[in-house]
Amino acid sequence: DLEFNNTKNDYKSEYTALNIGDYQGSSQPNNILIIQESKDQDCSTTICVDPNDEGGQPAGFFEFNFDQLVDIVSIDFFDIEENNTNSEIYTNRISFYEGNDEKSFGFVPQTGDGSFERTAFNVTGINRLVIRMPGSGGIDNLVFRTGHADVPAPASIAVLLLGIAALSFRKIRG
Repeated sequence: DLEFNNTKNDYKSEYTALNIGDYQGSSQPNNILIIQESKDQDCSTTICVDPNDEGGQPAGFFEFNFDQLVDIVSIDFFDIEENNTNSEIYTNRISFYEGNDEKSFGFVPQTGDGSFERTAFNVTGINRLVIRMPGSGGIDNLVFRTGHADVPAPASIAVLLLGIAALSFRKIRG
């Protein structure tokens, strides 16, 4: 599955740079994260000279663990040729967790041979992300925000009661 091996790097016209806040992204995909098909394919302990994404079904998964709660904004998917969403073993699933609880899920998009797609998410307050790859392909530009600040339920009730009390004092004075 070497069709995404693009030595001319001529994807520039179709690929939009990520410019979010202080982060200035590249307008060309460079190093995408793949599940290497075979460690015997001219690989050292840290780098493969001839990267080849796993084309088996399922290929495997990526797991990201965050030290704090984050909001997932988007992920870029490359060269996804499989789209098995009907399996009970979840060979194609993006799972968003808070602790051990799956808060939400989605599916890896089928981009097609040699193509890519940026998928936007509106998932807040997670600390673990698992992307189960249905077959060949890769990911890049996992964009997330930190500083998620949900008001815990007991605190929100206290704030509501405080607001009601303030309104009642306002009526008494006025």
